[in-house]
Amino acid sequence: MVAMAWRITYVRVELELYRKPDADLEGIQYRSLRRLLAFDPFTPSSFAGSFLVRNPMYLQSYVFASLFQKQLLETMRSELGAAVWPNPRFGPWLTEHWFRPSGEFDWVPHLRAVTGRPFGSAAYSRWAERTLRTAAAR
Repeated sequence: MVAMAWRITYVRVELELYRKPDADLEGIQYRSLRRLLAFDPFTPSSFAGSFLVRNPMYLQSYVFASLFQKQLLETMRSELGAAVWPNPRFGPWLTEHWFRPSGEFDWVPHLRAVTGRPFGSAAYSRWAERTLRTAAAR
């Protein structure tokens, strides 16, 4: 969930870059992180730091991939009724339901056909809620 918060923040900053090129992008980033992750005020690192350089073209894909993964995994688990790992039935299920049409299809309608639900954040939200509940119980 922390990784998703970082990804959302970077996507938000990138979108603001296109909307308002002169905006305080670093301020947008850190305000967003403070809101999402409840950080205390802190001094931002230099934008030139080698560990902070990001390619703005791929981060949206990680947000979509996280949502996609939880939706497909939730469907697999509901149909197979088993733990994620080790589960020798997941490979054949993916082969039959996901990989059979090859890689040349629009994955959004295919995901709806396989899972019975439109692509969205519902499965991710359910996963996050369970994760937080489990962590709070410890």
